[in-house]
Amino acid sequence: MAAFRAVKAGDTGATTEDCLTDVASHLVSRGADVLIAGCTEALLALSADRVTIPVIDPAQALAEKIVAIAAMEEKQHGPDVRPVKNVRTPSMDREHA
Repeated sequence: MAAFRAVKAGDTGATTEDCLTDVASHLVSRGADVLIAGCTEALLALSADRVTIPVIDPAQALAEKIVAIAAMEEKQHGPDVRPVKNVRTPSMDREHA
């Protein structure tokens, strides 16, 4: 957990990278065949080339899924997609509180 806190605090140096690589290596030794970087910031300090299994970037996976859904919607309903108006998120509510 210390490495994840370090990344969130902006520390992406060698010590943090070594720690995250050690965590990944431990997971591999326990049988992991793919690593999902559930904390998107982790990829700022974890070099995929230092890990022996595929590393999935959740932000990239999400973006690809959104594009696939949009393409499917356009194919089914045509390109006339209207923007959704007045959508609020919890973070927007906190910003305006």
